[in-house]
Amino acid sequence: IGKTPVQFETLNPIWGGPMSTYKFRGDGETKVTIEIWDFDNLSSDDPMGKLSFTVSELLKTSNRAYPNDWFVVEPLDGCSCSGKLEVRLMQVPESSLLRSRPSKRECESREKLLAGPKLKGHNERSIANMAFDAVAPVTLHVYDVGNNDTIRKINSVGEATKAGGIFHAAVEIYGREFSFGGSKLKRTGVFACQPKKCPMHTYRESIYLGDCELSKSQVISIVNKMKPEWMAPT
Repeated sequence: IGKTPVQFETLNPIWGGPMSTYKFRGDGETKVTIEIWDFDNLSSDDPMGKLSFTVSELLKTSNRAYPNDWFVVEPLDGCSCSGKLEVRLMQVPESSLLRSRPSKRECESREKLLAGPKLKGHNERSIANMAFDAVAPVTLHVYDVGNNDTIRKINSVGEATKAGGIFHAAVEIYGREFSFGGSKLKRTGVFACQPKKCPMHTYRESIYLGDCELSKSQVISIVNKMKPEWMAPT
């Protein structure tokens, strides 16, 4: 169903996001085999190891929305390599399987997404592809505090000089944006709004953090649990 691309400068595989995510149709009895090869730019690739599992095996490992487990890599053809490989299973709608990856033009037409801490080194198109292929993409939206143009200018100077700034941050997941706002009222400070539309602050930029491992109901449950813990006066 696919293979990871290779960095030709180092011959190392490129891991992460859609580049090591593959979609297939199957059920609990579907068997998946993953082979690991030593890429060679001048001659044939050398087999190193493989692992196999059925979908039902992986489903039994966890009650999480997207169960994952580590599988032992079995050496091939006398290779002495050893280790484990993490595999995560995500059940997606049929419509998602039929969806093709966006073209370069489509990616460039979208609003720029910056790379999160664990995604440094990926270019803009790669980040856009990751967000497009993700089941539950998580994006951090950064705002200039308030609706004051002076704050925006201060933050621009701080960004250029690495001195920092005065920002408000919010997390978008499953089409809703969640953040915290303080006040003297005795109520929760956690609130939701449309992504990048917080009326109290001025939107600045977005940072893609990755694919969430929880279902929508699990996310809502976590947010509801946090509400009484993060009261507005704190």
